[in-house]
Amino acid sequence: PKSPEAINPKSPELPLSMTSGGVGADAEGTESVTGSESNAPTPTSTSDKRKNKDEQRQQKSWQKNINLLWREIANHKNGAMFMNPIKEATAPLYYDVVKHPVDLKTIKNRIRDGVIKTTIEFERDIVLMLTNSLMYNKEGTEIYQMALEMLEDVNEQLKLFKTADSNSSTTVTHTRKASTVAKDRRKSVAE
Repeated sequence: PKSPEAINPKSPELPLSMTSGGVGADAEGTESVTGSESNAPTPTSTSDKRKNKDEQRQQKSWQKNINLLWREIANHKNGAMFMNPIKEATAPLYYDVVKHPVDLKTIKNRIRDGVIKTTIEFERDIVLMLTNSLMYNKEGTEIYQMALEMLEDVNEQLKLFKTADSNSSTTVTHTRKASTVAKDRRKSVAE
């Protein structure tokens, strides 16, 4: 494709506000608003601000609750092996097999930074982390079995978390209950 300069080299492209003849544009090309201006908030902007504050409060509450769930997952008996990124030295060809690596620390940082904003996004990354391990490690190996067990426990925790109300105390209760259910299930399997 030809660049704009190749089509008409004597006519560089300018922002519309600089080429439009000045209606509402000053010498710098910035637009100015004329007419009566008021700094008084309109009912819409006030309700938008309130809605935005409510959304921020809900997001902060969600982050608090999802961090509690993250901690439960990180404290799983097999959680330590998923805490940090995989090193190629300890897992040869890992990054050739696994195209979207993720670990618990990365997930925590994504929550903190607002990259993960929903329970579905959190679940996607946690399940991806564990299925990466299942995909890389051979079936029947100890690490494969540990990842599989953790995936089953995490799915139980996520299921209970998702059924909880947005009320943080209810979510904490459900998260603790999920942890207890997972521990009880492991005990019954071991017996």
